[in-house]
Amino acid sequence: MPDNTTHVPVERLNFKALLLANPNHFGTLKNTKFPAAADVQGNTSFEAVTCVGYNSELHRIEATVQLKQSAGYLGDLCSLGTQEYVRFFASFDNGATWTDAGMSSFTAHDLPRPQPIMHAVGVGFNAGIVLCVAAKQTFKIRAILSWNNPPTAGDPGFTPIWGNVTDVTARRTPINLIKLPPKIDLPKLVVASGVSPATLSAAATATIDTSPAALAKAYADKGVPQHRYLYPQIATALAKHPPAGAAIGSELVNLVPQVNLAELIKLIQAQQGNVTFERLDCIGYEAADGMLAGVFTLRLANGYSGGPCTPGSLEHVAFFIDWHDGTGFHFAGATATRVHDGADIPGDGVRYEVRVPLDASHHQKLCSAGPALAHVRAILSWNQPVPTNNPNYVPVWGNRQDAEIQLEPGQSVPGTQVVPILSAVGDISVAHIDANGLIQNGTALHTGLGFDDAPFGGRITLAGKIVNGGNATKYRIMRRLAGVGGFVPLTNEPAGLTLSITTYNAITGVQTQDVVFHADAEGYYTYQDYSSSHFVEGNLLSVWFSNAGEDAHTFEVRLDVSTDGNPAHDIHSNTVHVKVDNQAPVATLTVDNGADGECADYDKGQTVTGTFTATDSNISSYGFSILPPNPANGAVVHPLAAPASATDLPQVHPSLADPGIAAGFYKIDTTPMKPCGYALVLGVWDRTNVDSGRTSHYAQASIGFCVRQPAH
Repeated sequence: MPDNTTHVPVERLNFKALLLANPNHFGTLKNTKFPAAADVQGNTSFEAVTCVGYNSELHRIEATVQLKQSAGYLGDLCSLGTQEYVRFFASFDNGATWTDAGMSSFTAHDLPRPQPIMHAVGVGFNAGIVLCVAAKQTFKIRAILSWNNPPTAGDPGFTPIWGNVTDVTARRTPINLIKLPPKIDLPKLVVASGVSPATLSAAATATIDTSPAALAKAYADKGVPQHRYLYPQIATALAKHPPAGAAIGSELVNLVPQVNLAELIKLIQAQQGNVTFERLDCIGYEAADGMLAGVFTLRLANGYSGGPCTPGSLEHVAFFIDWHDGTGFHFAGATATRVHDGADIPGDGVRYEVRVPLDASHHQKLCSAGPALAHVRAILSWNQPVPTNNPNYVPVWGNRQDAEIQLEPGQSVPGTQVVPILSAVGDISVAHIDANGLIQNGTALHTGLGFDDAPFGGRITLAGKIVNGGNATKYRIMRRLAGVGGFVPLTNEPAGLTLSITTYNAITGVQTQDVVFHADAEGYYTYQDYSSSHFVEGNLLSVWFSNAGEDAHTFEVRLDVSTDGNPAHDIHSNTVHVKVDNQAPVATLTVDNGADGECADYDKGQTVTGTFTATDSNISSYGFSILPPNPANGAVVHPLAAPASATDLPQVHPSLADPGIAAGFYKIDTTPMKPCGYALVLGVWDRTNVDSGRTSHYAQASIGFCVRQPAH
């Protein structure tokens, strides 16, 4: 249990200042000239990734993160707090190479913690599909947790100072040749899966048999007990008849020859959460999307009712929540994941992620009222759904986990009142969007990129919830120029609005598909995010494809819900101001000592000079690079206000004020440079949140110059 009088090391309190003074203060950088002043690496005293899993149906990697202390996060619940960043990598060649799968983050605060708080954080990532006959179905995932310091993009070897690195094995989606998804390039998939023509031919004509008799034969030498592989049929029979007498015998007599049904029933009834084959390891809450998440491990290679070319079996997970209001546990939602036997399942198993949405709107608190905490219980049950009215259910095969979670601060919604809430614009929480339409100290919910004093551009997502909304609820996004005229509907017609819809039932499990919806004549869409068994990924409501004509304008955006078909009676959400910037920066570069300003020759030891422009109405930074870098030997480009200036110009906002450098000069001392042909590249970035947390606007310019050995 954490100590509410947590001692916070001075290195953590002054973390950013120490890194600013010396990027290698903690000794985590490689190939650097900066000396290490302290040895703090992979410290998990305050936070740690506890589990990582992959959801092949939702195409998502998720990590659960435990916050362990009551202080050390540099601010209370009403402050900015600090970010816990997690960057994910995937490897399909057993760790030889890694693909950057993306980064996400959540905000941590100082707050009294009666016990550790479990968070969840993840990214969308499609690991692809694999033929069910392929020998290798698995791949590796790496999660790097780093407090207050985002892991470097593309660097799977990044060493966190506070945080940890976790590697696990996960599994791709196996597909059957008989049920190929549309638009699949089969020849390419065959090559990628490493399947021989003979294996492919045999699989195309094979008969799939997962009857009890077939499983008995398949598992005869695999160490899978009869009360495991016959459990689904026996459980069904027990549910239909009382567990005694001839009725059960007549129901099960044809399952497998020479079985002792009475003994099997006795073994099954004696089971109390057997975790030999699967185990629920961690659960947490992802506040960004309002999702309860869990990670379970498939621990053995056999015992799941068949291999990848068969239907396999379902691992069911049900979530229950106790709001700490004295009413006990309430059912929060259920899900299921299809699993299979697999020869390439390693000794430490494969990790799966599951998730269900949680409606916490009735239980949130304003930050000034203190943290809103809740207790979550998740129950894993193989091949049998968990009763939704029994939070104390003990599965035959499976287990349960409990955890304390923290809800997002906010105003609670009473009773059955329908309340529309616009919660995020451009993947930024509206709490970090100012009345001037600019982002203030915001972090993208799904990419982890930070933005400050930043407008929006490109594809702007609009996310939120309609509390107490149902499948008949109609809504529309309304927009106008700030303070000008009336609101008008924002629609995606004629192309339509594409939403990723996830559905669940206990028979087929989870299914996700992209569905196109069209607005009616007045701009209303039908609400799709209405239950734990029918929800929209990311709480997406609409997408605004901003354009150049909207540049430099500030808009007001809100969510309206229809009550009776009369727009005048609509319920309005909070209004969010959004400033648009769809203009790229201006970057120009010239070089002196040449005829055309683009190419020049210099003797080694001379100074390269020229002019540059780096401007934007929302300038972020600019920088120079000399290519190739190795023969340049660390030569420095000095940006100057005048050719004779002795002080470099600022290069990063806010020291670099808008609109940047309209008429700058630069110089390069060529003394350390080897004779060679070089390119000088100027890159200019703005602060705009482009495509909802994906990037910013960028421009570049370049010139060429040669450094020659002086003639003697």
